Amino acid sequence: MTEFAGCPPDAEAFDRADFSLKSLPVRVMQGLIFTTFAQNPLDLRTAEEALAQSAGVHGWADAKVAHRELYSIKANWKLAVENYMECYHCTPAHPEFAKRHVYARPAESTGELERAGRTRAAALGIAVPDVDLYGCAAGAGSESVSIMRSALNDGMASATDDGRRRRA
Repeated sequence: MTEFAGCPPDAEAFDRADFSLKSLPVRVMQGLIFTTFAQNPLDLRTAEEALAQSAGVHGWADAKVAHRELYSIKANWKLAVENYMECYHCTPAHPEFAKRHVYARPAESTGELERAGRTRAAALGIAVPDVDLYGCAAGAGSESVSIMRSALNDGMASATDDGRRRRA
């Protein structure tokens, strides 16, 4: 490797190979970009299949960013992500949300609504496979994947504030 004594090198002394970025494997699935630093990347076939079945109908592969919004929060980013990813607090903290979503209710009380939601989704061509291969359940050499889709409560056509569709 070429060493420089605190001064920027001139173009002839600079060897790009000494300063190049590492090549990483990249995989695009349904418009989402996946990469890894692992020397032996995990198998993504199960994740790719489940993603294609559950999200492919929505056209993510051809999606464009329509709007971007930045929010400044006075919290660690992990707190914001955890708040987004779980819904234990939804029913008491967000009763308006809980009126629309089955996910915000105890699982033992949602079976019939979830089955009805899956039937409606299937009629629209949306397959929601029951995939629970999270963590060690994925098996050696495979990436973990978990797919679920929560139904809306009866009378709700969307997750909007009033439960009505905004666009046909």
